Amino acid sequence: MNRFSTIDPRAYRMPLLFGLLLTTSALAERTEPMRRDGDYRPFPQPEPGYVTDHAQLLTPRQKERIERLLWQAESRTGTEIAVVTIGSIRDYPEVQARSIEAFARKLFDAYGIGNMPANDGVLLLVARHDRQARIELGAGYGRSMDATAHRIMDRTILPCFRKGDYAQGIDRGIEAILREFAGVRILNAWHVLAALLLALALGGIAFSMFKNGKGDDGAGIGGVYEAVCVGGRGVAILSV
Repeated sequence: MNRFSTIDPRAYRMPLLFGLLLTTSALAERTEPMRRDGDYRPFPQPEPGYVTDHAQLLTPRQKERIERLLWQAESRTGTEIAVVTIGSIRDYPEVQARSIEAFARKLFDAYGIGNMPANDGVLLLVARHDRQARIELGAGYGRSMDATAHRIMDRTILPCFRKGDYAQGIDRGIEAILREFAGVRILNAWHVLAALLLALALGGIAFSMFKNGKGDDGAGIGGVYEAVCVGGRGVAILSV
């Protein structure tokens, strides 16, 4: 059976446009690979960066996209997220882990995923031939976030895996993990264009209100920007 296991800123200001400019600048950024030097035996040797794809489930382009997103996320939020794919946990008998849960925990600790003192790292482990996957969380999250990890696995990752689309499952899973555990939302070019058009339209409304005297106390313009920005706090990263 094709089954996978699941796991247990009111004054006059322009924050919206400034935030969009920061977001679009992500196009010009390059990934600075996270490096783990040394010998990690008996565990899988980590590759430079955030993604170690020993099972070769990702194309170079897919891997580069995830690497860039994870680096941007950590540089903005401090949350380190790693992806590891392997053939089977049985390929690493010296780890002495009989379950995907035990293997993921030992691998998480061996790699030292997460930044102290928050201890808020996240590992997405996929064992292709075992048909198992695991989202391992740092102790900083506590038990309260286990249900969120369960939901991402059950509703986002596993449906793609069951169709044989591992790359899509990993990609969508990472976007969900970024959203839920790092407070990051991924924007594509159409999202940015729509937001820019909205900013221009609201800018015209704000200018008209100011010109007509409705913004003498600053409330008119401030009210417009507050309405736009109150739902947009957090971090947005442009998908590349």
